[in-house]
Amino acid sequence: MGIGDIGWSEFLFIAVLALLLLGPRRLPEVANAIGRSLREFRRALNEVQDEFRRELEIRAPGLRPWELGSEASRTPPAGDTAAPEGETRKAAPAPPGAPASTPPADHA
Repeated sequence: MGIGDIGWSEFLFIAVLALLLLGPRRLPEVANAIGRSLREFRRALNEVQDEFRRELEIRAPGLRPWELGSEASRTPPAGDTAAPEGETRKAAPAPPGAPASTPPADHA
């Protein structure tokens, strides 16, 4: 097992190559800059995700993410078929212009 999808030999090769290209003085500076950039990116990504979750909770309290989008994405994850306690599941409204569904005819 290696780091991510690369093995230790590939990682060692990249480290030696970076050391040769950047030199021992610039390598720590570049590594710090890359680390800062990654931290800032992750922080910004977390802020966007948190803002999305807050807005979703305000606009549709109790809505689960898989209930958004197409019919294929409406299926809950395996093992989560029950409605939350004290709540019943309701069918999604038909899209505008769709024919109204009728119950099956009783063939007696």
